[in-house]
Amino acid sequence: MGKGIKSIRNIGSKSNDIVIVQYKDRRRFILTVYGDIHYLIQMDFYGIKGYKQIIVEDSEYFYSEMLRYFLTMVETEKEPFPSEETLEIIKVFVLGKRSREKGKEIYL
Repeated sequence: MGKGIKSIRNIGSKSNDIVIVQYKDRRRFILTVYGDIHYLIQMDFYGIKGYKQIIVEDSEYFYSEMLRYFLTMVETEKEPFPSEETLEIIKVFVLGKRSREKGKEIYL
């Protein structure tokens, strides 16, 4: 989703996180993490030009691709993604947990 997070609010529970990520430009991203189901990533994208759904069920492919990117980074000494975007992803997970624990929206 890129950079520019304004706030993060977790309205879920420890076993079922529902994290609402609000961007400064009014985009919104909702991350739902279920603790009791098998490995699956499902992403639903909605916009003014339509809808797109991506489902990843093959965890071996997912991790082998991640390892391939890592090895390429080591070999070329170039990051596959901008570090600012990686930090935004980490903020979502850390502040999403903190929001659930504190029971409030957290602003960046």
